[in-house]
Amino acid sequence: MTEITLNAYAKINIGLNVTGRAGVFHTIDTIMCTVSLCDEITVRKCDGDALSVRTDVPVEGENSALKALRIYTGRYGGGYSVSIKKRIPVGGGLGGSSADAAGVFRALAALNTARQPDRDMLLAAGSDVPFMYACGAARVQGIGERLSPLSLPSTNLMIAVPDFPVSTAAAYAAYDMTGGETADIPLIAEALRSHNINLLKANLKNALYTGASACEPRLKAFSALVASACEPYSAPCSMTGSGSGFVVFANDTDTLNAIASTLKPYAQVFVVRTVG
Repeated sequence: MTEITLNAYAKINIGLNVTGRAGVFHTIDTIMCTVSLCDEITVRKCDGDALSVRTDVPVEGENSALKALRIYTGRYGGGYSVSIKKRIPVGGGLGGSSADAAGVFRALAALNTARQPDRDMLLAAGSDVPFMYACGAARVQGIGERLSPLSLPSTNLMIAVPDFPVSTAAAYAAYDMTGGETADIPLIAEALRSHNINLLKANLKNALYTGASACEPRLKAFSALVASACEPYSAPCSMTGSGSGFVVFANDTDTLNAIASTLKPYAQVFVVRTVG
């Protein structure tokens, strides 16, 4: 096999605490789940040692897929070309950059079964990459290196992403000044296992929200808009990652579609399911 195409799934955070620092990095405690919203990645073997990455939308900053390629070929050698069809919104807290890096690693592992990436290689590409390489659901701690897989039922949910991003670095820097709420991660896990919407709503908090809204003032208004759309249905909602996207939970897809219809004039909306 010389070519493979696969999906690189977005992730959501369901509750997030900032627990300290490890050198220059913040440490976290969160539940992550991969969802059906995804980019599409094709990796081809090439002659020689040339590396190339092409995307159908511009990529700002460091290209995570190219970084993953360089890490992998730095260990194992080879030449590869990558093409990416982007579907995951950028700057929404959905891990699109890390999804692409993890997808490249998964494709390379499939093309070269005797040459698998190890945890250090994955972590070097980004703190979310080890989880996103594994997919599924897990409690993620430390800087992303501590994964405790969770067995959770498949869940439908809605994601709403406004037309402005939030810088992850800026959100964490602002958190250092503002602090944030504390989520009860074990209770959130229990709520997800039992599909207990009320328990989830009572405990669904993201410590980065206060800092993220301080560095991007439009986030407060968008948060209020999402909460207003959810209120008639008592649907839990929370920011994912460092924003700007929000995740909405409900017991049925009709409710999710109704909330999505309310928010569609103001955001990109996606009714999706968890995958693993």
